[in-house]
Amino acid sequence: MHEQETPKTILLVEDEALIAVMERETLKRHGYNVILAASGEKAIEAARTYPEIDLILMDINLGKGRMDGTETAEVILSERDIPILFLSSYTQAEVVEKTENITSYGYVVKDSGETVLLASIKMALKLYEAHEKLKKQESGLKEREKTLRAFFDAVHETMVLIDTEGKVLLSNILGAERLGKTVSEFVGTCLYEHFPPDVAQNRKEHYDRVIATGEPVYFQDIRAGRFFESYCNAVFNEEENVSGVAIFAHETTSRKQAEAELEESEEKFRLIFEKSYDPILMLDGGVFIDCNEAALKILHCTGKDQIIGLRPSDISPDKQPDGRLSSEKADELIGAALKQGFSHFEWKHHTIDGEEFWVEVSLTVIPIQGKRIMHALWRDITDSIYAREKIIESEQSLYGILSASPNGIGKVRDRVFAWVNDAMCRITGYTFNELENASTRILYRSDEEYERTGEILYGEGRVDTVIVRKDGTVCNVLIQISPTSSYSYIFTFTDITDRKKAEETLKWKTALLEGQMNTSIDGILVVDENGKRLLTNRRINELWNVPQHILDDEDDSALLAHVVGLTRYPDKFLEKVIYLYDHPSEISRDEIEFTNGLILDRYSSPVLGENGQYYGRIWTFRDITDRKLAEDKIKSLLSEKELLLREVHHRIKNNMSVITGMLMLQAETLKEPSAVDALNDATSRVRSMMVLYDKLYRSADFKSISIKEYLTSLIHEIIGNFPGRMSINVETQIDDCILEARTLSPMGIILNELLTNAMKHAFTDKEKGVIKVSLSIKNNQATLIVQDNGAGIPESIDTENSIGFGLQLVNILTEQLEGTMRIEREEGTRFVMEFEV
Repeated sequence: MHEQETPKTILLVEDEALIAVMERETLKRHGYNVILAASGEKAIEAARTYPEIDLILMDINLGKGRMDGTETAEVILSERDIPILFLSSYTQAEVVEKTENITSYGYVVKDSGETVLLASIKMALKLYEAHEKLKKQESGLKEREKTLRAFFDAVHETMVLIDTEGKVLLSNILGAERLGKTVSEFVGTCLYEHFPPDVAQNRKEHYDRVIATGEPVYFQDIRAGRFFESYCNAVFNEEENVSGVAIFAHETTSRKQAEAELEESEEKFRLIFEKSYDPILMLDGGVFIDCNEAALKILHCTGKDQIIGLRPSDISPDKQPDGRLSSEKADELIGAALKQGFSHFEWKHHTIDGEEFWVEVSLTVIPIQGKRIMHALWRDITDSIYAREKIIESEQSLYGILSASPNGIGKVRDRVFAWVNDAMCRITGYTFNELENASTRILYRSDEEYERTGEILYGEGRVDTVIVRKDGTVCNVLIQISPTSSYSYIFTFTDITDRKKAEETLKWKTALLEGQMNTSIDGILVVDENGKRLLTNRRINELWNVPQHILDDEDDSALLAHVVGLTRYPDKFLEKVIYLYDHPSEISRDEIEFTNGLILDRYSSPVLGENGQYYGRIWTFRDITDRKLAEDKIKSLLSEKELLLREVHHRIKNNMSVITGMLMLQAETLKEPSAVDALNDATSRVRSMMVLYDKLYRSADFKSISIKEYLTSLIHEIIGNFPGRMSINVETQIDDCILEARTLSPMGIILNELLTNAMKHAFTDKEKGVIKVSLSIKNNQATLIVQDNGAGIPESIDTENSIGFGLQLVNILTEQLEGTMRIEREEGTRFVMEFEV
């Protein structure tokens, strides 16, 4: 790692304490921060507790009876996205395969060396960073596309886009309808062709001004007695040149007529103002100065005094749906209206008691007594907004369903493609542009096939046929059509090539299955719900030498009578058959002995439908005569195995005795006291393991023994190593239970270290002393206490910072047992270790 980079943090999951310590030190030397976890459960807790973890180095085998590495990885990945690198000493295919269904970043074999491990970690971190960057880029692009599509679909006024020559490039439905055209008829034509010459010339001058200056233009005009307001904005290309004009037109006929009527009579204005069904409000300087009854009603007000003096943002949410502050956006829209004389937009308000609603707002500037008063006309569009959102959501869902469908879907008119989805392109190999407006004839090999398919399809509504893809390959398809009201048809194309192949495969498999049944080593009998025999294989006849006339009889009773006569215990055989026929849902398996020495494994299972309906029963009979004889032989071999295991444990104990003797002989040849002490300590540790193997040798299963028996013998063995300290009294109080060697081995070494330490150092200034060893077990929690009334251990020493190997070993083995160790210094020294058993 480079010095300027922030150190990465690695969660190391390893249940073997010594291996974990070595791996941690290796990673630290190369600049990584390391957090240790000795089990899957602790790894999950660490992943939740330390968000700074950048990578997890996961051992797969985390101990018998515990979560393994793959299970732990699945839990962690379900809660957070983090790279996981598996580390294991196993290279078997089944172990590697366990990691393949998990989003991991590699698999490293232990002992591959530091270079391989560090390179794998760096590669995993780089892959993860690249993956995260790609996800952010994809998310941004999808969000932008969704926003643009929703905006265009939501516009319900005229919206047209033209190029610099006046050619219509884009239009919404309303824009085309106002000129008596459909969108398809309108797009691609010259906009000026749809207006009288004088109107066209006037509009062209406005649009040319936008193209020349790049500045927006607003104007009003009248067409056939209807008033319109148009907003024109320049569209720029990548070179920042004007490439077209975006036109937004809003009809203002009703508003213009209202203005004319208001000018004719102040009284009439007041009447319309007060009794208007739509809310009307008046603003001066951005503050409400008047409103009508409809405004009071929609705002849940009882009087105008509750409104007058407020600003629009005072009765609006803090932010509008586009994320802008209501106060800022309201000031901007009011400013635009003051500048242009009119503004039209949608706005979200709330009542004085907080209930939100939508209005379509028309702001008009009215000169009154030298002031520019703002006239605000509201139209409650809450229901239409929600309906529009549902329609948009429904359209998007439908489009998504059609696009995501695995079947080809489209529309044809006069056997010409009008529209197709992505799956149709994938099935045929043609692009959308190649299929649109193309004859369906391009999919057929000949005119005869084309005509035959059309005759069946348009007559029956569906047909199985063969089409030719663009690349010349053929494909079996099922075509179905449904007529629409516009003399067109909606069709679906289902690729049934695999189904056709499956049908052929099924025929082959059926024949193969019949062959397998007749070559099966098991006798197979199938009966229906009434006991009528449906099927028997050849093995049935071979097992019982069934006469042909019984095989020809479909009634199961004749075959049953024949078999019963061959069994050693016919009543028992028949009783089971009758019971199973009376209990259709039962599954049964037993062994049947025959008078000729044959032994069969009989298995019977019901045939049930998805709703639990009983359709019959299958019986299988397997000759297990040889297997039963083999089982008897295996029992004899198991007895020999037990003798062999006892001999192995005995030899291990003898080998440890040899090792102990060699260490003792080596110690006698040394002069350096520290070297002698080190060899004596090693001898003591080996003896603790000798005691364990001696007990395992005498145990019933060779892997677990009584903890009380083991510790008692171990304590006597340890004390016996100090013949000069006979004045030291050792008291024991040990609860009993059966534990495996995996737990007893580290526990015995810990006890050896603590007792040896007490015998060596606790009574250096005393001739007598007492050492107490106790082990209590309650609710699967074991507490081991070793205490003495000696001089006491110095305050500066504890199990976590000791420089002595003995206490370091105690600390490591305590972590391996997932336990805790503390030192108490009252009236001597007291070591208390707690762990689960």
